[in-house]
Amino acid sequence: MSAPRSAEVDRTLAVSPGGPEHANAAASRGSSGAVGIALAIVVLVLLASHLVLVAGLARRGRWGRALVALVVAPLAPWWGWQAGMRAASIAWAAALGVYALGVAFA
Repeated sequence: MSAPRSAEVDRTLAVSPGGPEHANAAASRGSSGAVGIALAIVVLVLLASHLVLVAGLARRGRWGRALVALVVAPLAPWWGWQAGMRAASIAWAAALGVYALGVAFA
């Protein structure tokens, strides 16, 4: 005669309270938070360099270009480069590139 089913011992290994799917979701949630913070920082660098370029154009007496560059973002590093603001133009382009890569791989 065998023992009743309620007396059987379950010998499965618990990976996570929600199972293996829960463990993978928790791991990806942690890394997506870090990616989100990194992308937010990159966007802040992009915005800061854009404002530096627009302000630099305005300081150099190119008010029309400054106003257009404020609205048409890709013109800011282009005209900034022509006006001698190389570091800000490179920072703008680098931040845009890092942001694009981050969004592509996130």
